[in-house]
Amino acid sequence: MINNIQNLIDNYLDEALSEEQELELINWLKSSSSNANKFASAIQFHNKLHDILQSEKEINLHQAKESPTFSKGNIRPVKSYWTETSLTAGMVGMIGVIIFIYWGFFTSHASATSEIERLVKSSSNLLDRTYKIKALDNAPDLLNDRQPGIDGGILHVQQPDKYVLIRKFPDTRLFITGSDGNNSWSIPPEGPIRISTNTLRFMGPVPGNQHGIPFVDLRSDLTQLQTAYELDFIPNDENGLRGIKAIKKSAEHRGPKIVELWYELNTGVIKKMIFSGMPQGKGGPSIVCVELIDNSQLPAGFFKHSFHHLPDRQITEEN
Repeated sequence: MINNIQNLIDNYLDEALSEEQELELINWLKSSSSNANKFASAIQFHNKLHDILQSEKEINLHQAKESPTFSKGNIRPVKSYWTETSLTAGMVGMIGVIIFIYWGFFTSHASATSEIERLVKSSSNLLDRTYKIKALDNAPDLLNDRQPGIDGGILHVQQPDKYVLIRKFPDTRLFITGSDGNNSWSIPPEGPIRISTNTLRFMGPVPGNQHGIPFVDLRSDLTQLQTAYELDFIPNDENGLRGIKAIKKSAEHRGPKIVELWYELNTGVIKKMIFSGMPQGKGGPSIVCVELIDNSQLPAGFFKHSFHHLPDRQITEEN
């Protein structure tokens, strides 16, 4: 891949790129700022080469003037005029392209950042959301013997900090965790129900949570994307949804390595989120898709634990 990119750069400098190769080079440049920096370094190298040639020309001209046979109409520098003129024109062209690429990259980044701000506002209009969770890789999904995996789970969310996550064991028994905004709770198929005043206590299985982006509080988490991730647009999907890819800037920030957002252009409603680089310490998939399947209002009391179990269940309170 590296050799191929170098060939593309070399062919560009030689004005030998096909339309397909030119598109490939542009896509590579726009994919990250580091790629644009590498291309800029190539420009700088050729600029230095031009300076060397220009200096040599001036030396040759000075030597010619000192020659007894010198005449204004008989100057023949070592480097031909057309070669230097072509090189200078090439430099101007390359500088123009790199400015264009940088402008396109940063404009795209700025536009994606502005679009996130619009999605933040749109998310405020969705009080209740229901997502279907799907694993997109073949990693073992069972967290341990006591909890089912995340694949096939249903996540109900209400702004700003209420959620219910419903997962199934292979034998169809339900394991339900959630928070009503004041207390979090865990309802296993058997045994006591656990309740905690720590609203994050049972959020571990929620996609992205162990990496810092659970998307329960969508407004807050979208804002986090703006600061901790590099943002850029990606081509629309097969359903016409617009896409934004967020790549984490550094390991200093919590969060999945890559987050993709797919949303309706007109409404700004996020229909699908893909988390890549999920934690693997406890098993489970490394790539997870969370897709919006409903935004209807949920029943009153839905986010309280009592809504999801019989009244005779034993309850254990903990910090």
